[in-house]
Amino acid sequence: MVNYFYEPNPFLWPNLTNFLFTKYIRAPYTIVYRTSGKTETDTVVLKGITRGEKYKSYRKLHKKREMGLTMDSWNTKPAIYRNAGNGIGVLTINSFWGKRIIPLLLGNAKDRRFKRLMKNSIKKITNDGIENLIIDLTFNGGGMADNIYYTLDYLTDKTIRIVYKYSITDESREIAKTVISNESFLKKEDREFLINYIDSVPAGSKIRTDTIRTIEYVPQKRKYRFDGNIYILTSNYTYSAAQVFTEYCQTYGIAQIAGEHCGGYNEITGNSSRTELPPIEWYDFNIPYMAYIIDPTDEPYEYPEVDIPIVQPLEEWLQRENHNVERLIEIILGNDSPKDTQKCYKKHTL
Repeated sequence: MVNYFYEPNPFLWPNLTNFLFTKYIRAPYTIVYRTSGKTETDTVVLKGITRGEKYKSYRKLHKKREMGLTMDSWNTKPAIYRNAGNGIGVLTINSFWGKRIIPLLLGNAKDRRFKRLMKNSIKKITNDGIENLIIDLTFNGGGMADNIYYTLDYLTDKTIRIVYKYSITDESREIAKTVISNESFLKKEDREFLINYIDSVPAGSKIRTDTIRTIEYVPQKRKYRFDGNIYILTSNYTYSAAQVFTEYCQTYGIAQIAGEHCGGYNEITGNSSRTELPPIEWYDFNIPYMAYIIDPTDEPYEYPEVDIPIVQPLEEWLQRENHNVERLIEIILGNDSPKDTQKCYKKHTL
């Protein structure tokens, strides 16, 4: 994702190479690293590319309609449904945001558009008599936590246990309290407890909420609810709120996960706060201070497992195309069962 989206765009340069640039470290870069859980180190040399070359590449390649897969979900309809025939429906959720992003981020507006699109989609799915529903999150980079739980309302009646982990600093404390106060899916007493607790701990504290309070979400009863088979299609571009939703569905037996694993680890980082680095105060460096823990038994720094692996061919990726939805439809219909799509189910206990 860095190479595709962040690196070439001059408006999105708060990254590792920009940090190296400001510290007068020039390519080639020799990177010595150690994989988590191992004792030996490995070395890789990165040739590097200049800012000018990056910008030329960005101007040349950044054509949204031709690229086919864009991370610019702000300009994409959040939820799109289509009847694929044979009792199969495809609900593409491009983002867990609706519209009016800035007001939503500031906490001054409700995300009514996402809820309206989701309600209309589930209504059509019900009227079409869909038996197998594919929820395509292939290019979903995240969004509002409220919309995760609103979507679950239509898919399950199981009580969802919510576990947060916070790293409280002077920079993140007030932001964390503001975010919690705006999360309508939390019970009022849970919101008040978390805000007061975060306010009481000293800077440098790390908090895991299940050690101090049991927080649960009980799905609300909606007029429509899908009771058929659910498949969630993910990729390495599936992040944040989209991954939280995916892992909830897998953990609670709501859906099978197909495609490639999500882009983040099992412990899913959430909001971030700005931290100034002393030598370069102008550098916008954001550090996550919150994480979702879906299943406490998971290894936190491993990628989430996939029930039905579907590997995208390299040639297709190079052409900026992705046909994994069609591949999954064929698997559901029983017309395709490649050796790399064997089901491997994961059991969870909370």
